[in-house]
Amino acid sequence: MKRLAILSLSLSILLTATGCFRVSSETRALRDAALENSSNRAEEKFELGLGMFTFGAAKMALKYIDIPAEARTALTSVHGAEVSIYDLTEPCSRLGSVLTAADRAMEKRDCDRLVGVIHENQLVAVYVPHKMSSTQNAKVSVLVLNDRQMVCASARGNVQDLLEIGLEKARAKFPKEFSASSKF
Repeated sequence: MKRLAILSLSLSILLTATGCFRVSSETRALRDAALENSSNRAEEKFELGLGMFTFGAAKMALKYIDIPAEARTALTSVHGAEVSIYDLTEPCSRLGSVLTAADRAMEKRDCDRLVGVIHENQLVAVYVPHKMSSTQNAKVSVLVLNDRQMVCASARGNVQDLLEIGLEKARAKFPKEFSASSKF
């Protein structure tokens, strides 16, 4: 029992010291660009990064847990994820500046903006690497500013399976109008 406790403590120290629970440079870049250009004070609510070891352990545990097939597919598709959540003291009035700063920060990390929407005091931006060679190991970074909350997140995984789920839902909701193919 004492040996197990020492092993658990050692593993916890190793994981913490190697940065397994820290967010990546992309998520930090989005977070910092938004905070520096929002002209608001912000309070960190939550920040966590989980890598392949954590997701690998979770995937092993999924064998023994009964969850819906879509949730299982989504969880097994992810290889790593991270999130930063901040509360802002007031709504951001400089969303255009935030988006421009986020674009510059992500360009330095060889990422392009795939989606950028500013509407009614809300901002959503999605970034992908310049050279994404496969949908089976893609990284996507997201910045969301909504009223008094900011969320920056990144995930790496197999987006092909997630696209299949999305297309299935779209076909079910719009059977006549929807005729897209999910093959890439």
